Amino acid sequence: MFVIDGFGEVWRSNAEKDSWSNLLKPDNNQYRSLAAYDDVILLGSTNGIHRSVDGGLTFETVYDGPGNFLHRLGENNWIAHSGGLRVSRDNGITWNWIITRDQNGRQILNIQLVTFTDTSKGYLVDRNPARVYRYINEALWEELEPLHTTDIHAIHAKGNRVWLLGPDNQIQVSDDNGQSWSYQDVGLSVGLRSMSMIDENKGWIMTDSLGVLLHTKDGGTSWTTIDTGFDFQIYALDYLDEDRIWLTGSNSTILKSEDGGITFKKQSTPGIVNRDSFTIRTIKVLSDTSGFAAGDHGVILSYGKPLHSDNNNGEYGPDELILYQNYPNPFNPATTIRYVLGESASVQINVYTVTGQKLVTLINEERNAGVHDVIFSGKGLVSGLYFYTISLNGRLQGTRKMLLIK
Repeated sequence: MFVIDGFGEVWRSNAEKDSWSNLLKPDNNQYRSLAAYDDVILLGSTNGIHRSVDGGLTFETVYDGPGNFLHRLGENNWIAHSGGLRVSRDNGITWNWIITRDQNGRQILNIQLVTFTDTSKGYLVDRNPARVYRYINEALWEELEPLHTTDIHAIHAKGNRVWLLGPDNQIQVSDDNGQSWSYQDVGLSVGLRSMSMIDENKGWIMTDSLGVLLHTKDGGTSWTTIDTGFDFQIYALDYLDEDRIWLTGSNSTILKSEDGGITFKKQSTPGIVNRDSFTIRTIKVLSDTSGFAAGDHGVILSYGKPLHSDNNNGEYGPDELILYQNYPNPFNPATTIRYVLGESASVQINVYTVTGQKLVTLINEERNAGVHDVIFSGKGLVSGLYFYTISLNGRLQGTRKMLLIK
């Protein structure tokens, strides 16, 4: 499982220990959206869409504009919200702008919110003026007529039901794909931030009240209050089923419940400093042992069995070593090599030329379990390809390439 946080780091967790570990640092921007399918992970930040095909070890920026929403529309097809809509038809490698219009030919210029229930059913909220639309195809949307369109700050859909949240504690709901609307009463005077539904009946609302959720089992006809017992602002929720749910938010907080929200346990994020400054804004749970999350300043977290390095002899399991791609790469003149140990070990990291000549030993000493960084400087070297290796207790465990460009 992966999580996005506040300071541009990537993390991964050991499921048995209910903790998260840091993966890498794609950039220093705020991550707002996250999607994962098979081997592809997409992150949307304030200044780009970032793609990984190696489980989060490395990310490539594939689009330079904001990515506020990401959704898979089918095999190799993705859609993103970045003020307007962009679509990818090659599994997130390239992104093309879509001119969106309503059924009267009027262009939709100021898209604020987007949601999809599946590959063929979606909704969006436009602003200036505020309007709500239903998906016909990527370029054509049908305008709907809810009870009001003022200050809608969240939209969610599941099956044939659509919910609009805002202003304040107001909810509008449609049971017929947006054709007719009615109000729902949450019975609580609190601001409503966002919504996550398992199906048309069961789900949750994240509120402005610290650590408080609303839960429904009847599609929103009635709501019960869930106090997590933790003092933090909830930003994101994901689930595997009605019992197993995760929450993320301010103060580097990640909570897990295995009883549908009756009790919550805080999961650890070892290695994060200045925890009060971190907000984890988005989370995607893939299984009990796999998922991602992310947030401000580019932090990305991963949950489950840690990613492993290229292993030449197979004697080390995936829980014992992570060797990351150096960052930045290409670099000039210095770059950071990050590695994570599952247990204490004697560590040696060497740098070689393409001909196999050893240039330098960066480290050769005992290291404790955890996240470690070492700096390599290419000052005095010519541009070109170099290799770095990591050995544990005298045994070679992994090799990666890095590129020096002057």
